[in-house]
Amino acid sequence: MAKAKSVACPACTVAWNLPVFHPEGTPCPKGAATGEQDAQVVQPATVHTPTTINGYVMPAKMLAVWNAGVKQNPAPNFMFIGPPGSGKTDGGECLAAMDGYEHLKVDCASMTDPVDWFGVREIVVEDGVAVTYYRPSQFIETIQRRSVINLDEINRIPDAVRQVLLPLLDASRAVLNPLDGKIVQRHPECVILMTGNVGLRFTGTSAIDPAFTSRAAILNVDYVDEHVERGILRHKAGASEQLANQLVKFAVDVREKAKVDPDWPTVSTRELMNVCNFVSDGLDTTTALEICVFNGASSEGGASSIQSAMAILWAALGGTQ
Repeated sequence: MAKAKSVACPACTVAWNLPVFHPEGTPCPKGAATGEQDAQVVQPATVHTPTTINGYVMPAKMLAVWNAGVKQNPAPNFMFIGPPGSGKTDGGECLAAMDGYEHLKVDCASMTDPVDWFGVREIVVEDGVAVTYYRPSQFIETIQRRSVINLDEINRIPDAVRQVLLPLLDASRAVLNPLDGKIVQRHPECVILMTGNVGLRFTGTSAIDPAFTSRAAILNVDYVDEHVERGILRHKAGASEQLANQLVKFAVDVREKAKVDPDWPTVSTRELMNVCNFVSDGLDTTTALEICVFNGASSEGGASSIQSAMAILWAALGGTQ
């Protein structure tokens, strides 16, 4: 089956100074007409220039793994593991859009009942007679079509749900539906992408079952390079060059501390964008950092707390007001 085409967008490419693509037929957010070149033949200017799709900066390794994986028949399982706000979920959505796949995000933390994955049975009285109807879930409908299903926060599902998913991830790619007694067969071009945050700081999570990891191609997703992150803050969040430089330097320093001290949280690109959004709406930068970053850290210890240490770190960098 031919893949849907993505086209190079001149307006976004100039704005970002990066090659930016939109799915064919999708309006450019800048209102410009897109070019007619196929994204598969438009290459970045250098190996250091990331591909950008709908404003999402695509890690080169993620794109390479995807391009190799979707050639397989049947489609493989992927697992993206990394810190929060590093683009795991957005990456799956953009990959699906790039190649014209239907996309479904499933919040695993909210799907605690195994039967919920299959749908519901409803009893309706018709002409005095009780009639049972089966209504399949969106998950069951989508898994039987060419699609990308993102099982978000895979390490938050209970044991009982694992037994539903495992048969769909192995060679059989099928599971018995307890609501109608029929076999659900996964479509050969249905890609299942599992995403998860790993770390002791995340409550309500479990270790990822080896039965999942052994059935998936695993990609470790980290935050983008500093120069790319600065570009995101400037071109997507409207930050000045000075503010973008200071925020990224602050985030990098905090991430380095988090690597050696598990009590320190990381600072995600998503959080930095939230800071920039508040600043663009008139809030001073330090207050924006307090509500978006500092106050999420531990305040235990008062002046010696991680929260206070973050504020001191920001001030030492000459943080703007």
